[in-house]
Formats: sequence, structure tokens, C-alpha cells
Amino acid sequence: MLKRLGAWLGMVLLASPLWAGDLEGVVEIRSALGRRPRGKQQRIPGQQNGALYQAPARLTTPVDEVTNVVIYLLDTPGGPNKPAHFKINQKNRQFSPYVLPVVQGSTVDFVNGDVIFHSVYSQCDCGPPFHLPEFPQGESRSITFNQPGDVELFCAIHSEMNAHVLVLETGYFTMPDAEHKFKLDGVPPGKRILKAWHPLLKNPVTRIVEVPANGSLRIDLSL
Repeated sequence: MLKRLGAWLGMVLLASPLWAGDLEGVVEIRSALGRRPRGKQQRIPGQQNGALYQAPARLTTPVDEVTNVVIYLLDTPGGPNKPAHFKINQKNRQFSPYVLPVVQGSTVDFVNGDVIFHSVYSQCDCGPPFHLPEFPQGESRSITFNQPGDVELFCAIHSEMNAHVLVLETGYFTMPDAEHKFKLDGVPPGKRILKAWHPLLKNPVTRIVEVPANGSLRIDLSL
């Protein structure tokens, strides 16, 4: 009985750090953001009906860009987020979500929710580019992201469609909520490098923080 209890306690200690703190705060964007880039349209082989490719019109709604910020830690392995399976929808000639942070090794399904055709192609410096040729409504195509970095996405049919998959080496990352608040739970204590990234900012904001062994550290970020 004592041996079993000791083994169980050992597994608990290994599964979670003895000491860990939380990072939380509020994010605001004060810098001017550039426009989202446009991709390059490509000729569609054998196109018979232009309506299948060019309609419906893209919906435009106000975007709270703070919710597209990714906050993550450098050189901090582990974390609550793990490699997993995700989905990016193509609807109303938009990728949704616009920004998707994932741990390297994750797979993303691109799902066409429009009545028209879409494709997906990438631009990045973190690995070989890919191009998923046009596919119709209800179908999906998948890519596994094995190399860290910012993978920018476009549709070769609708040049205004743009999105980003931010592939990270750490599972310690989060995004602000609708009230611009963020929280990273269970961070190993000590000096850490925290970054706040947005695809339309030239450089991410970097902060060196001292994570407490327990409790929470408040850090507000202005980009």
C-alpha cells in the first residue's frame, strides 16, 4: 500500500511543477497597424463558371486587433498547450481565425464553408511553402506544421484572403480575450522572456519578467 502511494505521489510530482506562478495583464495596441497584405491570384485551369470562384462578396466587419495578439514565452519548454488538431474555416472569402497559434507538430484542417471554390498557399521563411489547389464547399485539406515560425496564408483565387499560423516551440502561450485580458498559468519560476506578437507589427514586444514561485505577476503590455 505504501509503495503504491509513493508511486502515485511520484507521478503527481513529475506531472506538475512543485513551484509555479501565473502571468496576467491587459494588452493594448498603440502603434499604427499596416493593412493586411494581398496574395497573388493564379489562373484557374479549366475554369468554366466564374461565379463558382468569385461570389459571394466578402463581408466586412470591425476587427478588434488586440484579440489577434499572441503572448508566449521563449526558451520555456512544456506548457499547457500541446501539439493537436485544429481547424481554419474559409467562409465569406475570409480565413477564420485570422491568427492561429499552435505548438509545432500540430495539424490544421482548412475547411471550405463557402459555395465557391477556395485554395490555400503559404509564404514563410520557416520551411518549404505549400499550395493546396482549389477545392469545393464541404471539403477540407490538411497540413502538419513541424517547423516554428510565422506561416502566412493566402487563397490563390481570392487575393484578399489572408491569415497566419504562428508555430511555436513552447506550449506557454495565450491570446487576449474580448476585454483584452490575458493569463498564462503554471509558469516555472525564474527569469523568463515574454513576447507579444501581432502579424501587422514590424517587431514583437519583448519583456523580461521574473516569474514568482507562487502567486501571480501583473504585467500590462502596450504594443
